[in-house]
Amino acid sequence: MPSSRDKKRAAEETANRLRDAILRGVYPAGSDLPGERELSTRLGISRLTLRAALARLEAEGLVRPVHGSGNRVLDFQDTGGVELLGHLLAIANSGEEVRGRKDAGLTLLANLLELRRFAAVEAVGFAAERATPEEIATLRAHVEHQALLLSQPEAYVRADLHFARLLTRMTHNFALVLLANTIIRVLEAQPGVALTFFLDPPGTITVYRRMVDLIESHDAQAARAFTRRLIGAFDRGLLSRLATLTSVAPPPLPPSHDDALLESPHLVSQDAPLPKTTKEVP
Repeated sequence: MPSSRDKKRAAEETANRLRDAILRGVYPAGSDLPGERELSTRLGISRLTLRAALARLEAEGLVRPVHGSGNRVLDFQDTGGVELLGHLLAIANSGEEVRGRKDAGLTLLANLLELRRFAAVEAVGFAAERATPEEIATLRAHVEHQALLLSQPEAYVRADLHFARLLTRMTHNFALVLLANTIIRVLEAQPGVALTFFLDPPGTITVYRRMVDLIESHDAQAARAFTRRLIGAFDRGLLSRLATLTSVAPPPLPPSHDDALLESPHLVSQDAPLPKTTKEVP
């Protein structure tokens, strides 16, 4: 008799197969999935396992039960959540089109970076306003620990994601914490995507150290400006390099006057001036 763990794994695998088929367009929005009997036979699973998988897909906004019609496929652009980005990236990275676009992988990554940038800028600003001395000391110690992992890409990336967790908790904003958790899960589910953030570890550590200094100064406006400028420059550089590797034109990002920072191998010099204080910002 299957254990509860086996049943859970079977339901998860079934949900993955159906989700993949929906996102690839095998079952387009507005269509109905095959009936339970037919679908369970086709997938080689029990109807109980199928129902558990369908419940998961319903929670993700991919299907909706319709009385007398079975399960209707929804347009995930209207009903889906951020978690779907990871699954869409996996499909795009396999070489398939997503929503009719051959450059979907780079476009989706640009979308994810834009969301991450928005969350990071606000997180740093709120942290400058609300973080306790103990939280700042913990973040600073973590940056120094991360600096010791420059020769270990996978360990460095794990530490980088934990930096994001620590930073977000310093905002004391539960909604922002949950949003950050979602973004981090998307990255953790796609190790290849997460490793793209290993392009300039020394430069990243320099930026993090100066970011912690600004948080400790409690100058929220300067902290936001610094973060927006540096992460924006980093994202443009990352997309440009990936576009060169894949021979796909990079998606447009908002213009910036700080792209010259990318000419430096370390994004920003350790001796570069900090952003102006709040009183000096026009």
